[in-house]
Amino acid sequence: MPHEASGSPSSPSSALVRVITGHVVSSGSMVSRAYLTDEWRGIVVGDSDGGHWLVCTLDALAPDSEGLLLRGEAESGLPREYAKATLTKIVISWMGFGGPNDELFEITITNPRVFVHPDGASIGVVSLARGSGFPEYADAGTSPRCYDLTGADNAVGDVEIETLLDADDSVWPVRRRAWLSSVSGSGFLGQTGAVALDVALDDRDAGSPVFGFSGPDTSLRGVVRPVGAHVAMLLPTHLIAETVAHAQAGDGLH
Repeated sequence: MPHEASGSPSSPSSALVRVITGHVVSSGSMVSRAYLTDEWRGIVVGDSDGGHWLVCTLDALAPDSEGLLLRGEAESGLPREYAKATLTKIVISWMGFGGPNDELFEITITNPRVFVHPDGASIGVVSLARGSGFPEYADAGTSPRCYDLTGADNAVGDVEIETLLDADDSVWPVRRRAWLSSVSGSGFLGQTGAVALDVALDDRDAGSPVFGFSGPDTSLRGVVRPVGAHVAMLLPTHLIAETVAHAQAGDGLH
């Protein structure tokens, strides 16, 4: 049964969340400003200290600033050479139980602090600590599935991408099978550990979780980033773990 477009179909067994980012393009010397929103995907992971982190690709959390400034100029008339773009809000939403009477859960993080991978991989994380509202949902058992980052990283053969399809004013959860088209661990497009996937995705699918198969079970292999018309990049879990560890050290969340 389709779900309303205002939410992200998910369940406690699902990792996927919908992410809406809000950037303000402004100048300290001019009144004009623009507020730009974009839709992405993401997952939530846990750390060794019981904390939770939103994981997205940098398409969402640290996008190309020149592109934002050009959009801001078109919308507000503010010349891009005098402007700057600032991430001011992230809205994260998911559906509770995967049924026709789903409740939409949503939290808003204002002025988020984004941590990026220390060696330049296209991964960013944001803390979902107390005050964000997320731990209360986790305690009540109504949060999306929060993955730990232990376990195998190497995916071989087929993988599956969980994402969302917007159609006819409804949102459908979909899984897309993809084939790894480069050697795991060899690096892809200059990113160590990244793997090429032969699959066509929309730009907004960036941050969707990728699962590998081992017997009857599936395991999280990382998140996906579209990089071409029919090519995507798998950013494996060890890159996420390294980013979370870097964020813990930088934010004192121990």
